[in-house]
Parts: sequence; C-alpha cells; structure tokens
Amino acid sequence: KGLPVGKSNPMFGITVHESVIEDRVKREPESVIRRYHLNQWVAGEDIWIPYGAWDACQSSIDLDPALPLFVGIDMARTIDSSAVVGCQRIDQRPLTCPLCGAADVSFSPIEEGEGAHCSACGDLVLSPPPEYRYPVRATIWANPYTESDPLYSQWTMNPHLVIEFCRDLFVRYPASACAIDDVVMPGPMFAYDPWRFRAEADLLTGEGLAMVELPQTDARMIPASQALYEAIMRGLVAHDGDPSFKRHMQAATAEQRDRGWRISKPKGSKRKIDAAVAAAIAVYNAMTTAPPAQPRRSVYEERGIRVIG
Repeated sequence: KGLPVGKSNPMFGITVHESVIEDRVKREPESVIRRYHLNQWVAGEDIWIPYGAWDACQSSIDLDPALPLFVGIDMARTIDSSAVVGCQRIDQRPLTCPLCGAADVSFSPIEEGEGAHCSACGDLVLSPPPEYRYPVRATIWANPYTESDPLYSQWTMNPHLVIEFCRDLFVRYPASACAIDDVVMPGPMFAYDPWRFRAEADLLTGEGLAMVELPQTDARMIPASQALYEAIMRGLVAHDGDPSFKRHMQAATAEQRDRGWRISKPKGSKRKIDAAVAAAIAVYNAMTTAPPAQPRRSVYEERGIRVIG
C-alpha cells in the first residue's frame, strides 16, 4: 500500500499482478520490494522492517513453562555482544465448546479426521483451526564500557554466563521440544552456530540438553530471516517491549544474496544485531519443528490387567 507500482514497473498488470506484489510485501523488506519489483535505487543500509512494525507486536502474552521452548543462540567471542532468544508456539484458539458452552476446555484430537473430543462434555466437535502466536524473550550480554574507555577493548564475553543461562532454561522449561536421532529429548531445543559455541555445546550435550547445530549459512538464515519478517508483519510475534531487544531488531538490515535476502549488518558496522539473529533462529524453529513423537501407552498400561477366576 502506498508503493507506486504502476509508475515504477512497466510490466505491472501484464506479467506482474497486484496479488503478487501484495504477497511479496508480506514476506520481503521494503528495500527488497523497491529494488527488485519497483526498479528503484535504495540505500545500502535500509532497515528491514517498517517503522512501528516491531512496536505493534508488543503483547502481554508470556512464555509458558508448560510448553516447549525453542532457543536461538548468537554467541560472540570478543568485545561484541551475545544474545539468547527463547520462543514458543502458543495456540490462541478460543477454548469454548460450541456444544456444551463450557469455557477453558481442552480438545483431544481423534486418530483420523478433523474432529476432537471436548474435555467437558466428551462430545465430538469440529476442532477450530490453530491460531498460533510466537512469544519471544531475549537475554543480551553486551560490553559494559564505552568505546572511549580503555577497558572497552579488554572486555571479553564470558561463555559461562550463557552456559548457566541454558542450564536454567532447561530446568524452567521441561517440556520436550524436539527429538534427536529419534530420541525424544527433555527440555528446550537449543540451536547454535558451532563456529562460536562448539565446546560449550558439547559440554551441555553431555548434561542431557538438546543442542542442535545450526550454522549461520545462507541456506539456514535466509528462510529463518524471512520467517521472522513474515511473523512480525502479520502480528504473530509477541514481545515484552524490551528496549535492548528493540535496538537489535532495528539495527539489522536486509542483505540480498544469491538465494534471497537475510538479516545482516553492513560490513565493518558496529551495530549490534545478535538478538535479531537469535530471534530469527528461535522463531523459525518454533514454526517448523514438528512435535516429538511420544511413545504410545499400551492398553494394559491405560486399563490395567483384569484377572478372571
């Protein structure tokens, strides 16, 4: 809306139709739209989300300790900042049975079809489609000194702070988020780039945490960046208004690569975007990771064994 498509693209209405542009606007930053669909020059450091889009996602929806947690880790080794972002997939469907009128009920899906049994009356009803929201919370570690302070260049990130934080999340969010090699893992799914966090991840793996390698290559970060962008533009992300988190989100830019665009920062820039990168990883995994298959209980475990005679 408001983009001069007809004046900028001579093929508009011929091979490029309005529905295509509307779809692209939901999935691509404005700078990408202007450059590749409107034939316009754009600045090299355009922000990747429109002004106000992040603020519009502020919400009271919080992380739920009873639900699986998906964690993105962006780790620094030197004077740069580091961030850990947690995300969940929360179904916001109204929990009211259309048959008995009971509120705050749960629906148990049946084996086949789209029906579900109401926990209050037990009747079979059509299960409403899911309405997912993705609450995110960021923890950021940054250099406490200003660049003019002699201690600025001497400060280094303490990786044990991140290790302890991951251990804390493991205790606070026990629900299984993923399976590794067909083994259902307890607690959150921790996605990390092995280039900067391998030794720490190996330690946590030995303690039973579900550590999943996610190298920050284009093949991984392009779909993750675009998934986060689409979730923000659709108002599906829910954050608590953390100003540090907001600065990281606004500092990121959209960098066009051969396979698409991804969250980045200009070469040589001192912008801090660690929380934005970690958020893209966490939200993408929350969207795409299938629930781990739980082993089914046998009829004997559910009903017991009755001895006759």
